[in-house]
Amino acid sequence: MADLQLPAWCTQGPAAFVAAHRRLLESREVSQELHHWLDLTFGYRLSGREAVRAKNICLPLVDAHTHLTCYGVVQLFDQPHPQRMMGPAWALAEPPALTGRPQAWRGQGRSDGATPEEEEGAQAPVGEEEGAGDLEEGTEALDSLSALDGPSAPSLDVPPAGPPQSKAWGPGEKEEGPVHLPEGFNPLQALEELEKLSNFLTRGLQSSPPDLPAWDGPTIPSLSCLLQRDMQSFGVLVAEIFFAQRLRPLGLEASLPERFQAVCRLAQCRLREVAEPLQQAVLTLLHLQEERPGASTQPPHPALFHYPSVLAGLPPPSPGLLLSPCCPIIPFPAYFPRLHRLACSFSTPGQGLPLGREFVFSLWQQLDRLLDVVEPEGLEILLPFVMELLSAEGTAVYSAWYLFEPLARALGPRGAQRCLLSPLAGVYERPGYLPGRFYLYTDCFVLQLMVRLGLQPFLTSLLPHILQVLTGQEGTAEAQGLGGGPEDEAGLSYGSREGKEAADSGSYMGGELSEGEEPQGGIFGDEQEAAGQARPSDGSSNGEASGEEQGPDSETKDGMILPSPGGQDMGLAGEEEEEEAAEEEGAEQAAPLCTTPEGRLCEVLRESAEQEQELEEEELTEGKEQKILLDTACKTVKWLSAKLGPTLCSRHIVRNLLRLLVTCYFGPEKQQFVLNGEEDVPCVGSIYKHRPVLGDLVAQPVLECLVYVAQLYGEPLLTYQCLPYVAYLVAPSNSRRLNSRKEASLLAAMVLMQKIIVYLSDTTLMDILPKVNQDLLLPVLEVLTSPFTSFPGGAQARSVLGVKTLSLIALVCLRIGQEMVVQHMSETLCRFFEGFSIMPEQREKAGESDTPWPGTPETDAADWDPAALEELDEVFSLEMAFSAYIPFNCLIGDTTIRRLLRNHELVWGMAARYQEEVSGRGAESPPPPSPDTGDPWPRSGPRGEDGASGTFGSAMVGNRIEIGPGARPAWLPLSGDQEPGSLKQELGRSGRCLDGNWLAHWRYEVGRGQQDGRFHFHQIRLQTFTGHTGTVRTLAPLPSEDFFLSTGRDRTVRLWPLYNQGDGTGTVEPRLTYAHHRRPVYCAQQLGALQQVASCDGTVHIWDQFTGKPIRIFDCFDSRNPITAVAAMPAPHCSLLVGTSDSVLHFIDPRKSGLQHEFRLGINASAGLIRCMAISPSGRSVAVGFSSGFIYLLDTRTGLILKVWPAHESDILQLKSTEGNVLVSSSTDHSLTVWKESDSKPLQHYKSPSDPVHAFDLHGHEVVAGTVANRIGIYSLDGSVPVATSKLSWENFRGVLTSLAMLPAKRLLLLGSDNGMIRLLA
Repeated sequence: MADLQLPAWCTQGPAAFVAAHRRLLESREVSQELHHWLDLTFGYRLSGREAVRAKNICLPLVDAHTHLTCYGVVQLFDQPHPQRMMGPAWALAEPPALTGRPQAWRGQGRSDGATPEEEEGAQAPVGEEEGAGDLEEGTEALDSLSALDGPSAPSLDVPPAGPPQSKAWGPGEKEEGPVHLPEGFNPLQALEELEKLSNFLTRGLQSSPPDLPAWDGPTIPSLSCLLQRDMQSFGVLVAEIFFAQRLRPLGLEASLPERFQAVCRLAQCRLREVAEPLQQAVLTLLHLQEERPGASTQPPHPALFHYPSVLAGLPPPSPGLLLSPCCPIIPFPAYFPRLHRLACSFSTPGQGLPLGREFVFSLWQQLDRLLDVVEPEGLEILLPFVMELLSAEGTAVYSAWYLFEPLARALGPRGAQRCLLSPLAGVYERPGYLPGRFYLYTDCFVLQLMVRLGLQPFLTSLLPHILQVLTGQEGTAEAQGLGGGPEDEAGLSYGSREGKEAADSGSYMGGELSEGEEPQGGIFGDEQEAAGQARPSDGSSNGEASGEEQGPDSETKDGMILPSPGGQDMGLAGEEEEEEAAEEEGAEQAAPLCTTPEGRLCEVLRESAEQEQELEEEELTEGKEQKILLDTACKTVKWLSAKLGPTLCSRHIVRNLLRLLVTCYFGPEKQQFVLNGEEDVPCVGSIYKHRPVLGDLVAQPVLECLVYVAQLYGEPLLTYQCLPYVAYLVAPSNSRRLNSRKEASLLAAMVLMQKIIVYLSDTTLMDILPKVNQDLLLPVLEVLTSPFTSFPGGAQARSVLGVKTLSLIALVCLRIGQEMVVQHMSETLCRFFEGFSIMPEQREKAGESDTPWPGTPETDAADWDPAALEELDEVFSLEMAFSAYIPFNCLIGDTTIRRLLRNHELVWGMAARYQEEVSGRGAESPPPPSPDTGDPWPRSGPRGEDGASGTFGSAMVGNRIEIGPGARPAWLPLSGDQEPGSLKQELGRSGRCLDGNWLAHWRYEVGRGQQDGRFHFHQIRLQTFTGHTGTVRTLAPLPSEDFFLSTGRDRTVRLWPLYNQGDGTGTVEPRLTYAHHRRPVYCAQQLGALQQVASCDGTVHIWDQFTGKPIRIFDCFDSRNPITAVAAMPAPHCSLLVGTSDSVLHFIDPRKSGLQHEFRLGINASAGLIRCMAISPSGRSVAVGFSSGFIYLLDTRTGLILKVWPAHESDILQLKSTEGNVLVSSSTDHSLTVWKESDSKPLQHYKSPSDPVHAFDLHGHEVVAGTVANRIGIYSLDGSVPVATSKLSWENFRGVLTSLAMLPAKRLLLLGSDNGMIRLLA
């Protein structure tokens, strides 16, 4: 009732309200007075003197009205109703207290000194309350007794214990005192209640009192009795599963006999509610076919009844009998013995069995043959064993590699997502070394994941784990800031689960890297969404930086080794290795002479040395497999980038790669310099090709994949996606605090920017150069030279950022040339070199103590951070001044640099002092340049003679400065260690580069937020598919969205690719054409479980989608009743539903000829013809639309018609089913209706004003519909969004719209026309 409300005291809901009243009704107070209410309402106090005394006179009874049994007040009893038998009112929970000492109870014949508790436990009857341990002990005792032969065997019949005897208290023990009895004590109350009950039954109901069963005392039940009790309990449990709703009044405290009686009553009248395969089991276990022997007396304890010796020709039920495949009680399927053997072959690591690849391979061989016949019930039995293998360390990888594909094929996409998605993610997230782990990153296994799980679940749940391995990080993808799915409202854009913020608390200097945001727009778009960056876990961040984690791979792969602090560890390690080698040689020489115990000790030492060598070889193998894993993941990511297309690649791969790049530089260990090859001392003067840090080595695979994607889709990916992200990472904030995450973001931004500059064209670089200076370089220099903020990584992190920033500035200057440097980079260079003027000591040495330097007013000196000043003193040192000043002096000339730098004298003096220090240590080097001379070093000839446009013998070749090996000083490695063409590299132009309409669509999709999952139709023409010569009847995209099927009146079915090509104005030819039909084809669908295609022209054709060869052809079942509709069951079902004109549904198994079964729907003769069918995503129901407007809802498992309703006034054109038991139908009455299967009224009803909706498709919670007037409408399933309609323009679509299909993941629309042309629009 709508106006019914609960009282204020009930705050726990209606269930608590009902439970409280039930407790009150069953309370002692109500039970004691309940019989009085019965007497007043139905009993003897309705008439006579008792009614007058009780003031309960009923006029209809006094007036002697007739027909009182049909209406009015009815008097049922003329005798007082007995009180409810609930024990005496004076009974207490505890016995009355006695003032004296209680007597000691002893049993008869007991001389062993057993306590009363032990004797009671030994002679108490075995009941339901006894545990499993007592039953096991009793079983063992019975087995041991049955093994004895001869007269000496003890009897199993134990006489009951006699009544307890009392023992008088001894002298001094007995105390005189009264016994306090409860108030109202009546020892005859039980007899009085029994007498009242007898009088009520004999006088009031004219019936005899029931005979009380005789009970001779407690007896010990036999093992067969206990076994029968268990079988009867099992039968009760089976019946309660189906009668659960009807048995709720019993409550949880009901005893087994009460449950048994209730189940028997329900089974006798409602047996059809029990599943048909278990009806015989309920009848047999509860013995309901005939009257049970002894049913009129109280059943023996503990069994409810005794089974006969022969029951339906079989022995009494037992566990062994129920599990027998020949037993008809519980019909197990034919595959159950094989399933049982397979389940027994599974083992856990704790059993000591050898687990590994061979074990899983043997299981796969058995499982592959079993899954062809196993049913869903068998899969539910098998799945727990597979989950255990996926969680074990030794079998996790091999179980995923061998068992995933057959199990996912048997489960279908929905079942695989429910059962296997989480365990697979756990295998990817498992930290540590797993043998054969690279198998999970191969392209063939990734393709299986996409096909069997579905494209969207793979992108959101598993792709982040595949990308994560590129950095060598271990742990969950959320810890790296990765994930997927727009359903994560508050977390990261790519995560189905919320990312965890592990960075230091508080804000940091620069842009706030809050979660759930992503930069968007064009080149440095103003509107940005924050890109979530979560800190990696401790195990993932620290483990990658350690030397043990790198193993030999760190040296063999990149030729780099970690520097030893202090420079002594490496030497000590070498000495220890020499000593170990000497000891091994000595042990080998002494081995033949070791015959004494000392010799045995030598042998043990030699064996231990061999074991250590084996461990080293295992570590080497692990390092090689880690390298294989990295290479395999790189190849797979590149393959995925090409397969997914530009929009999905940018949304799910590029964005995650950009986030992973930040984690490559997170932590102090990732910011340590590594040595180059065989060089003992790193290059000092190199500013462009600087010394790499460990993070650079970790980031190499990530940058390699980003460059590949840029080469695949062109320069826009760098300018419209990577550059905004870089600007976002370095964007300043209102706080001065800098945490570790922001520190890593600045380093990653500089590294990524260097990579971008190399691949940008000259025109693009000059276009974005002002933005690069304003939004990238200046914010970084502000942080780098700030005396207010210290770095979490200390001077080392600031030094690395300074070197990388200087390298980026040098790279930009070398790309644009001398004139452009003066014009565009002056402010940037000045801001960098002003960092040398921060320290007062340096300013005093240069004589600038009284000259304020720009950007740091003297009034702010009190707010400077002492730690930041120490870092600046160490970073902006003499070495940095020398490394930075000399190359830029060479590039733009001494006169220009003196004019640009406001602190030129200070910087030049620091460079000169560094040169003096180097010369003082014995290094031979030319003198530093003088600020008073325009030509720093004398040359062999005038500038015009050697063609040098710079200084130091450098030559200008275009925008690049080249220094000859003989003319360049040894301490100035400006470009001697550069790779050829490292200043500028061409991306190349592939056939899939973004251009024209594809570029416009991609820019819009990249700029959209991850939370926006709606379809926005902008009529951007992306592709044209030509090949059909007649009307296009249907369009059916494949689940991977890289191909789609089309049918036409030209009697062909064509398979088309969906890869971007050109600028959107070109045409695409079909990849495959199936031309075996004889009539126009009006339907084509993919059979997901079989990976085949079913098409129909009145005859159903099953053919291979990869080769185009026919597999099986099903002719028309009756020439008088042609096929009118076809629908494929979702995986894992293989059936195909075919509707004919006689209103019959035929089920076809494409794997074999003939029909499975058929359901006739011709209940109403006026229903008409079957026009369309829609199968629910679970495959449990099918909706059939008729030409009369009726919709029939049918259960595909039983054939029962669940619902029939008149949905429309005329012919139904199309039906679609989606999650949540929702149906969408369109009709010629111009209506589009959304239905709930359980409701009779529509959820939403849309009316087209002019034309009927003859084609529509579903996209999430939206319906994209088209009419013959070439109008596209977007409707909401829940009505939360207003309807949006637009008319197709003539430039984008020609002809009449005949078919429509959505690509949900890519958010694209396929449209077919009557002229045979298909268009792909966005």
